[in-house]
Amino acid sequence: MQHSSADATSEHSDPQPVATGWRRTAQRLLLGLLLLSVAASIVPLKPDMPDRSLDGSWAWSMNQAVAQHLVFGRDIVFTFGPYASIYTRTYHPATDALMLGGSGVLAVGFVLAFFLLLRSAGLLQLLAWFVAIAVLSLTMDAILLVYPVLVALCCWRLSNCRRSALLAALLCFPLGLLPLVKTSTIPLCAGSLALIVGYLLWERKWMFAAIAAVTPPVSLVMWWRLAGQPLDALPAYFINVASIISGYTEAMAKSGPMYEIVLYLLAGAGAAALILIAGPRPRFARACAFVLLGLFFFIGLKGGFVRHDSHARLAAGTAILIVLLLPFVTVPSHAALRRVAYALGIVAWIVINLHYGLVVNDALPNIARGAWLRLRPSNGLDEQYKHTMEQIAADGGLPVVEGSSDLYFFRQSYLIASANTWNPRPIIQSYSAYTDRLTALNRAHLTSSDGPDHLFVQVGSIDGRLPTLDDGESWPVLLACFRPIERKGEYIVLQRRSDQNAAPELRTIASASAAMGQLINVPDVEGVVVARINVRQTPLGRLATLLFKPSCLQITVVTQDGSRTFRTVSGVMTSGFIVSPLVQSNTDLLALYANDTGSPLQRVSQLRIEPTTAWWVWEHDVEVSFEVSPLSQSESRE
Repeated sequence: MQHSSADATSEHSDPQPVATGWRRTAQRLLLGLLLLSVAASIVPLKPDMPDRSLDGSWAWSMNQAVAQHLVFGRDIVFTFGPYASIYTRTYHPATDALMLGGSGVLAVGFVLAFFLLLRSAGLLQLLAWFVAIAVLSLTMDAILLVYPVLVALCCWRLSNCRRSALLAALLCFPLGLLPLVKTSTIPLCAGSLALIVGYLLWERKWMFAAIAAVTPPVSLVMWWRLAGQPLDALPAYFINVASIISGYTEAMAKSGPMYEIVLYLLAGAGAAALILIAGPRPRFARACAFVLLGLFFFIGLKGGFVRHDSHARLAAGTAILIVLLLPFVTVPSHAALRRVAYALGIVAWIVINLHYGLVVNDALPNIARGAWLRLRPSNGLDEQYKHTMEQIAADGGLPVVEGSSDLYFFRQSYLIASANTWNPRPIIQSYSAYTDRLTALNRAHLTSSDGPDHLFVQVGSIDGRLPTLDDGESWPVLLACFRPIERKGEYIVLQRRSDQNAAPELRTIASASAAMGQLINVPDVEGVVVARINVRQTPLGRLATLLFKPSCLQITVVTQDGSRTFRTVSGVMTSGFIVSPLVQSNTDLLALYANDTGSPLQRVSQLRIEPTTAWWVWEHDVEVSFEVSPLSQSESRE
């Protein structure tokens, strides 16, 4: 028989001497604790309560969308699906059963995979896994992303097992759930499944390959329907989510310490060298192992360092998981290279985690606490949830209005906690509408007959962006179809006008082509000036975006008081945004509604687009057109 990756896995994971006595007992105890900790880390017996933070708002919004039977991919377009609560661990009475059921099935898959891979592992190997998973906490991203890798390793190892068909079905079943939790798992799920089926076909395991290929799609449909989602909306879920994924890299890019990226790349290089030199003997098996861990490493690179802040903990988790997985895809040889590969991965893991703070895994202690909250006569979680809603509603201070309402531009928690009827736009956080397709979806919702009757607006953005860039295509609609009726705390309350529901028609007044970095004159006209700016990446820039991330763009606007520089996003600029007058606050927005010539609003006379670094990423020419909204004139207002 050929020496396959399955044989390499089995050979290397056998203990070196046969465990006896206390050692065997310790191994079994450690394996049991590891499996229990894995299950406890995935199943949120003690879930988190909603909060008012930026991330807490979208997490709560995903749960509320399921509770209101909104359709994902049509009514809601985000990086998460109807089972987002498995990732966020956020409690909602209407989604708790889905969260427990889905996470429970995922936990069974993890426990089965770890048992199959580690049942014959030595004490040191088990201890390493225990420290990495049970003692120190991995990010939920790392946990979700490693599952397809574990499934592939198990399926390769089980290719000659008599019960392979049943085990394959059990292992592959959660693969259909992961894309409905978080869409960033789609590439790794698809890639792992292709490698599993390809390897099994190479081994001539026809039935095993068929079961592995069919189970995830069937599982996907089942979980989709179980969440109350219509079957005909499933294609739109993947199509629209593609816009989110494609626009994320440029829009959300953020710089961080370069040494962390270098350490991660060195860890990857060490692992790659070890697989290439000491991988399974058949070249095809070695290629499968290399591609599998390479894809895992690449997604860890993108997920951890595109937005280089605490997201880097994903990269740290990926680095240590690759170290722990190397024994399953290599044969026990080349001890010096193996030690170097292990050391590089461990150093990357430790250094990156120390920068953002080590997080101790409290999953095991929370088993008892969560069980008590759920099993006590009065549901403790429901009580906490009700109390949390009251606190957030009091902090938000939003008034109760008739009809439905939406909140701009983020922090939906205040609106969900209030007694208002939530009617969100598809991309619920405006900073995430970073392509023209996504901004068009939000604009269509705002102008539709099912759109909100009231809006709660707080002008602002993230990462130093120009505020009018977020949902830029919707700003003329806000001005034409809504009117301010009240200012409450941090929010302006807008009411839909009864005499105007159609989107305003913008009139083109000028166009120009300029070089990157060149000042462009903005027409000095009455009304609201909307700019549409087309900036394209070079072929090398597109490659940089695919493999890592591009340099960020910035827009500088010149007014009579001087110049100001903001971050901008190419995909948003093509759909149009208000460039003049300059709107940066609620006061500016109210002045714009009042058409107050004595207000502090500043007209923009010139603008400039340029990258922060790496000019080679972007083409030299910038195309600009300017439009004016006639509805911004005083006679067009109530």
